[in-house]
Amino acid sequence: MKIAARITILFLLMAIVPTVIVGYLGYDIGKRTILKETTDHLVSINILKSRELERWVNDSKSSIEELAQRPLVRQYASVMAASHDMPDPSYRKAHKEIIENHLKPRLKYGVFNELFVMCSPAGHISASTDERQDGKYRNTRRYFIEGKSRTYVEGSYYSPALEQPAMTVSTPVKGMDGNTVAVLAGRLDLGELSKIMVQESGKSSTLDTYLVNSFNFFISEPRFGEDYVLKKAVRTEGIEAGLSGKDGFGFYKDYRGVPVIGAYKWLPEFKMCIITEIDQAEAFAPVKHLAQIAAGTVIAICIAAVFLGMLFARTISRPLRSLAAGAEEIGGGNLECKVGTSAKDEIGELSRAFDRMAQELQKTTVSRDEFSRERDFSDSVINSLPGVFYLFDENGRFYRWNKNFEIVTEYSAEEISQMSPLDIFSGEDKQLVADKIQEVFVKGEESVEAVLVTRSGRRIFYYFTGIRHAIGDRKFLVGVGIDISERKKIEEKEARTAQEWQSTFDSTNNAIWILDQDQRVLRSNRTAERFFHRPCGELIGKHCWEIVHGTAQPIPECPLLRARKSLCRETMELQVGEVWFEVTVDPILDAAGRYAGAVHSIIDITERKRAEERLKEHLDELRRWNDAFAGREMRNLELKLEVNELLLKAGLPARYESAGKNRDEA
Repeated sequence: MKIAARITILFLLMAIVPTVIVGYLGYDIGKRTILKETTDHLVSINILKSRELERWVNDSKSSIEELAQRPLVRQYASVMAASHDMPDPSYRKAHKEIIENHLKPRLKYGVFNELFVMCSPAGHISASTDERQDGKYRNTRRYFIEGKSRTYVEGSYYSPALEQPAMTVSTPVKGMDGNTVAVLAGRLDLGELSKIMVQESGKSSTLDTYLVNSFNFFISEPRFGEDYVLKKAVRTEGIEAGLSGKDGFGFYKDYRGVPVIGAYKWLPEFKMCIITEIDQAEAFAPVKHLAQIAAGTVIAICIAAVFLGMLFARTISRPLRSLAAGAEEIGGGNLECKVGTSAKDEIGELSRAFDRMAQELQKTTVSRDEFSRERDFSDSVINSLPGVFYLFDENGRFYRWNKNFEIVTEYSAEEISQMSPLDIFSGEDKQLVADKIQEVFVKGEESVEAVLVTRSGRRIFYYFTGIRHAIGDRKFLVGVGIDISERKKIEEKEARTAQEWQSTFDSTNNAIWILDQDQRVLRSNRTAERFFHRPCGELIGKHCWEIVHGTAQPIPECPLLRARKSLCRETMELQVGEVWFEVTVDPILDAAGRYAGAVHSIIDITERKRAEERLKEHLDELRRWNDAFAGREMRNLELKLEVNELLLKAGLPARYESAGKNRDEA
């Protein structure tokens, strides 16, 4: 087989084998990565939605507990519980006041569809925002039984009275003596459940999140269903696993019969599970695309390898044929023949070597004086080298070295001639150097960094490089060494500085990002990991908007855009899910004063924002109490004035002397 064909086949094999291996490994790794990211995303959606559901229920519990603890609510409930008689004026007044001034205003917040009071122990509804429910008994309902002693949430159930799904929160109302006189209950707006479960899927067309109760009925509307809540039962592998109390993910067919990847999570407090699914066809689409890319890449590389192999083979075979013809001429005695070319590769060097060989053959002898001068010149060159030079054989006997080797090691020439190369090293370096020496004699070349120990015990960092050299049948190691002590000191100093900087960077309570001019994260500290629940490795290289908002598109009010335009510090507050952050952006300028990136400092201000919300609620409540009190006082004044006017018309003296003055002052 000709050399051209061999080279072509060799090129093809060298291209196909590693390309197929790398392509398969890349495809396998990519497939595993895509599947892991998909399942992790589904699980994280379940966790997020379960937390939102818990927050919604806890907010409703807090709201109804606050309402039950109002002094007037407790007073009115005590009156209704003691009277049990609707014609009783005190009962009617308490009934009207508790509905108009306390229950109905609370419905404006949108959390409850109905609020009602059940008096203990009979359990009848004494007051309700839905007049149709007044007088009905609920003494057998769990929310009444449990609500007499604690705040209780009865999970989703079908209410025959309302003819629709319901979910009720109840809490005890204590009398002035501390005993339970009634139970305050509120029916939650279940439309909020479907809103909470709605998942912003971005580019996904099949991502679906919904709730199923322990009887396999939908509690929230699925993406591909309509009017399913408490009307349609469903059984899938994911739902059965979730209802059995498990948390995880699997591959199965959903309620439509479509193969999906689904994550399931059991919510024991509400006796239901949350399901998030995505069609397998959509999830595996990137995997199929990756396989197509890998296959196309292998085919393209094989074609290119064949073409390059044929081209390269021709560039080698042609000069070799010319070289063979010239060698025949020289072998025939034509020492004037020139076969040298101007090529810079090994074949060119070989052709010029043939010309030099022919010239040397024309010389009959080399004088002894010329040989001596050549050796003296060689010694002069070796001794002029800036580092250490040495040559020793396979038995470890020094054969030649320069003056610097004697100066650095502090050994005399006679001592060096009796030493082994390993005598100038100690500890682990001795074994390391011994292994490298063996590799030089096997491979032909090797390098190593090691500490050279002088005769006086001084330790110096050196970088050694050795190559194998043969003289006849004997093999030698020719080596040089360079002092790298200063470089090592600089590296150690830089390492300490980097470690100190990183420690300070990670220990700050603020999450810090360093962005490039394209708003991609270059560095991120450990606090950012805790804030965004993602390791630094996943944050690096991503757009900051993608991390915070799930999109690479900037939001209009983003301080990063203002900082890039103004080149000054900008600050804003933003909300991500349930968490509030304060973001401070400091632009980074290059030497010309142009924008080159930015530093983000992010603070968790969730507690502060919650405190502000609570303060606002308290102020609103205080305003309502104040308005109610002022209105009652004005009515008392008007009644007193009417009494005075009637008495005066009857010829009697006014009864309330201060009524007129208070009216004028008002």
